[in-house]
Amino acid sequence: MSVVVMFYIVTTNMIVPVPPSELHPERDIEDIVLGILRNTYEDSIHSEYGYILAILESKVEGLGHITPENPSVFFRANVKMLVFKPEPGEIIEGSVVNAIETGVYVNIGFTDAFVSVNALGREHFKFDIRKGELIGTKTNTVIKSGDWIRGKLFPATSTVTVGSATSLPRVRFNIRTPLRLERTHGELRIRMSGRDLGLGLLKTIYKKKLESMEQFS
Repeated sequence: MSVVVMFYIVTTNMIVPVPPSELHPERDIEDIVLGILRNTYEDSIHSEYGYILAILESKVEGLGHITPENPSVFFRANVKMLVFKPEPGEIIEGSVVNAIETGVYVNIGFTDAFVSVNALGREHFKFDIRKGELIGTKTNTVIKSGDWIRGKLFPATSTVTVGSATSLPRVRFNIRTPLRLERTHGELRIRMSGRDLGLGLLKTIYKKKLESMEQFS
């Protein structure tokens, strides 16, 4: 069974407004634009791309232009970025970072996925609030921080809100149209299921595998 996390390199064109305060004769415009893009978009959510991990590079195309309505100088740039967008049905493994009454949060690298108690297996789990653990009512299986889970990803959802244009750099992109002048904030919600064959708590999977091997030895 392969375990792969889906990362993508996305290349798109953007119109980047550079405010007068950022324009300095001794600074290269390439560095200025790249800095604005990184400060605005790294570690943020886009409704179409998912989680933007890094702005890798940008290339300014031609001279900037100005408009009567805005003091900024607008530059067109070709931008390459690294994003994470999990695919539905993808199999992934991660360690439990927190167990609560309704499920567990599983770390999958740079963020956490949520596995509800109904998706943990084919038995009911109760929560021990003192120990912060989930306990199976049939097998007494304990799920706690540090345990590893293999699960199947559900389609990711995201919440996106628009930040104040007065407190944030005035940059926002769209893959098909020029940039709008606001930044988006949000949360990427990733859910997993461990109910299918071969999925679930790894220590339970390995225990069953050893028991099966002993029967044929």
